[in-house]
Amino acid sequence: MIQKLLIANRGEIAARIARTARRLGVDTVAVYSDPDAEAVHVRACDEAVALRGATATETYLNIPKLLDAARRAGCDAVHPGYGFLSERAELAQAVIDAGLIWVGPRPESILAMGGKVNARARMIAAGVPVVPGSHDPNDADRVGYPLMIKADAGGGGRGMRLVHGPAEVPEALASAQREALGAFGSDRVFLERFIARGKHIEVQILGDTFGRVIALYERDCSAQRRHQKVIEEAPSPSVSPALRAQIEAAAVRAAEAVNYVGAGTVELLLAEDGAFYFLEMNTRIQVEHPVTEAITGWDLVEWQLRIAAGEPLPAERPALSGAAIEARLYAEDPAAQGQPQAGTILDWSVPTLEGLRIDAGVTTGSVVSVYYDPMLAKLIVWAPTREEARQRLIAALRHTSCLGVRNNKAQLLAILRHPDFVQARHHTRWIETEGVTGAGEPPAAALGAARLAALAQTLTRPRRDERGQALLPKVALGWRNSRARDAELSIDGQAVQWCPAAEGLGAFEVNDPLTGASGRLTLEPPDGAALAFRLDGHRRTARIVRDQDRIWVHTAEADVCLTLDPPFPDRRVSLPPGSLVAPMPGRVLRVEVAEGDAVVAGQALIVLEAMKTEHTLRAPQDGVVGALRAVAGALVDAGELLGVVG
Repeated sequence: MIQKLLIANRGEIAARIARTARRLGVDTVAVYSDPDAEAVHVRACDEAVALRGATATETYLNIPKLLDAARRAGCDAVHPGYGFLSERAELAQAVIDAGLIWVGPRPESILAMGGKVNARARMIAAGVPVVPGSHDPNDADRVGYPLMIKADAGGGGRGMRLVHGPAEVPEALASAQREALGAFGSDRVFLERFIARGKHIEVQILGDTFGRVIALYERDCSAQRRHQKVIEEAPSPSVSPALRAQIEAAAVRAAEAVNYVGAGTVELLLAEDGAFYFLEMNTRIQVEHPVTEAITGWDLVEWQLRIAAGEPLPAERPALSGAAIEARLYAEDPAAQGQPQAGTILDWSVPTLEGLRIDAGVTTGSVVSVYYDPMLAKLIVWAPTREEARQRLIAALRHTSCLGVRNNKAQLLAILRHPDFVQARHHTRWIETEGVTGAGEPPAAALGAARLAALAQTLTRPRRDERGQALLPKVALGWRNSRARDAELSIDGQAVQWCPAAEGLGAFEVNDPLTGASGRLTLEPPDGAALAFRLDGHRRTARIVRDQDRIWVHTAEADVCLTLDPPFPDRRVSLPPGSLVAPMPGRVLRVEVAEGDAVVAGQALIVLEAMKTEHTLRAPQDGVVGALRAVAGALVDAGELLGVVG
């Protein structure tokens, strides 16, 4: 067995590989960029080597740095994970040339499947069906419409365009080639006939060094947005036992055609008429490999390591058991077309449920960087049936708290609850065509609970001194010596009203006109981000954190981000553009202009005196002075409007 393994990757896959290696007694070495110095995968390994730099090009994609890290740490093997350099034959060859064990397929197999055009040609020769198309981008009319333009070296939807007719070809072709060149360093593209309502089916294969290849059933990855998978399951509800035998046989032929060794995935497109076609082969372990592990009981990373060490595959493959579904949690905003988000995870909490596995690359305090893929974690469930697995995954997502960065949890729940997913009627373009985003206002009950949780946290929040010690720690929850400022809490411009209950401390009468929530509120001491409160005896729990004026609240109904309005509003917020506002209390020394004067941006207009210092208000823009209220010698308050340049 391998003695010491360099994991040439980051995030949840690096932590997941380390978990199996530790179980097998293999020491692990992480690599990390500057932004990842405190990342989860760094702490998951026995050792870690800094790659120095921030971007992927400087670090995780730098082959000399990776090999130097392996040498410095005394590793005898390298595992590439997925993404980054996992499908780069250059890394595989460099590792082998350095005298190390490469945990992956042979370099020539990676090259054979690395370009989609070459892979299609090999599959045709091996008798594996491929989508009708052409390797000549000028053959659009012959291929027929609608069609897909695809990047030869592509993946993840980049360099891919859907074309409905001849008029769209020139622009789509140029756009796809530009994107492919920028993403993959090659502008080579090819054409495939578009198959509407197709299912994305993939077969997990393993090949050993003795020439044996086995298939470990199939996965259904049809729930995609922008050609990227978000929910995967195994086995596919759309594949019968007879069809399974056919696609597994095709997948084994595909792997044998390139002398495949290690773990890999043959991706297929299943048409509505039952025909299936080869799409590509991923020469690495997949993001969604845990669902196959769940239905087989095999640890695929373990078998990657065993095969790399020269062990043969078992004589029999494991039996298929139950159903598994995986959801990918991304730092992205579905309401903004899935725009990636960056920031700090202020609260990360996951439930303990039967059949649930979490592969996470973050924890509380983790920084989601702009430099890398926005996937945060994968939630995987197993159950005896697909419906039970679906319900368990819904429960797992509902009770997962990921606060501080907007994410796609609401979209995942919307997909899992949709009748089309329940009945397995979804396809690769279903999310876009049905508009399943999960975006929009949270349910009224969820919003009401979040606003009450924000009030409860405000009332229980301990006052602390400069050393962080609680002031008056023995004083009862919610106690105030004055109600003047705290008779209401304004959230997103709408006040939640409260007053102490007549019978004593720790209970309040509350009313939220926005959501209609009202009654007797009683509080329990908070435990970190966890908070519990009762409204008229109905106990609710939440997790809540503050980030300056934002309040992030997690309940089982929804995750809500609220804005806490300041107790003393800045009157400038509602003032017209070009307003001249007193920055602090003071006295008007001079007024340099009169109402109706034309002024230019930067021109001195009003001079104030405050704390023995002069402050000059200048024209914010070119225009004409209007609404001039400043008078020499007059006293003014902070935020007072003195004039407008319009």
